[in-house]
Amino acid sequence: MENQMNPKLAQIFNERGMPLPTEDPPKNAIETDFNIKESGIIKKCESLEENSDLSNGDFARLRHHYLNQDIVNDKTKDIQKQLNEIENLLENGTESDIEQLYKQRHEWRKTIKENRGEAKICCVEDCINTVVPSSLYCANHILRDPNQKAYQKCEKCNRPYIAAIGCLSCKE
Repeated sequence: MENQMNPKLAQIFNERGMPLPTEDPPKNAIETDFNIKESGIIKKCESLEENSDLSNGDFARLRHHYLNQDIVNDKTKDIQKQLNEIENLLENGTESDIEQLYKQRHEWRKTIKENRGEAKICCVEDCINTVVPSSLYCANHILRDPNQKAYQKCEKCNRPYIAAIGCLSCKE
């Protein structure tokens, strides 16, 4: 570590059986004037720790949980803000703005499914169906794939069907 830890802080870590940090603080870490000793938090934590049935590990996890609540609350606020922006766009936006939003939604869905390792979705922008193996299209849009040879368009119902089986929609 570039920054040496305060010896008193290292002693507290050791007394509580907590591992010492092995990495430098993040580059975006902010130094503040907040004095934890004057705030009374340490005394409250120590008295809670002394009068509690919690083990050191449980206490550390609980403390970690409360410290992360601010992060969770910030993320929740960001999500709510984005949701409000989308709702506003749907109510007051132009047709092209809404069309662009739907295109983005389709891209988000494709990305999420790919990142989760799930089956890909059809590349037609307003379609969320799973693709036919070895294609970029679902069974409803397979005729748009110039490389496919197995499907044909039914003359009666205009639906795609597997040529070897025949149309199951209109029984032709």
